[in-house]
Amino acid sequence: MFPFAALFGLSLVLPRRVQIIPRARVVASAANDTLTVGDALAGSLRRNIADLPEHEHLARAERTLDAMLVSGSAELDALQREFDRDLAQTSDSLDQELTSGLQRVAATYNETFDYAAAELDTVFASTRDGVSSYRFHSQHAATAAATRLASVRLAQHLRLTTQLSL
Repeated sequence: MFPFAALFGLSLVLPRRVQIIPRARVVASAANDTLTVGDALAGSLRRNIADLPEHEHLARAERTLDAMLVSGSAELDALQREFDRDLAQTSDSLDQELTSGLQRVAATYNETFDYAAAELDTVFASTRDGVSSYRFHSQHAATAAATRLASVRLAQHLRLTTQLSL
């Protein structure tokens, strides 16, 4: 039974062989046993609907179904818009959380690497200083040896030159 038809106490049956029979609705009276205008109008409407020919009942049922389809479609469209909005908000929120999480992880790794580099620098500082000192001394020694060798050769050259000139 459709909600619209339930308001009037009707059962909409579409097959042609079955006759549409309105449900008898008891008109409830007020506490003082008098009928209201609304009760009279509802009763009149039920009688008028019951007196309609079968093709009118079918047309009413078709119009009712069309109206329900349109309203259901509108409800679904509204739900889809709401779900799309919620999805966009959730996506933005998740994107922000992931970005901040990645930044925190990167900061943690950078701190760890900086700490490890500082520790390694402390451990190897003496070795590095020793290597630098060794290089300096070996370069100085090589320069001194080259200077001595050059002075010896110059002295030999001068002796030879002086001997030849004599």
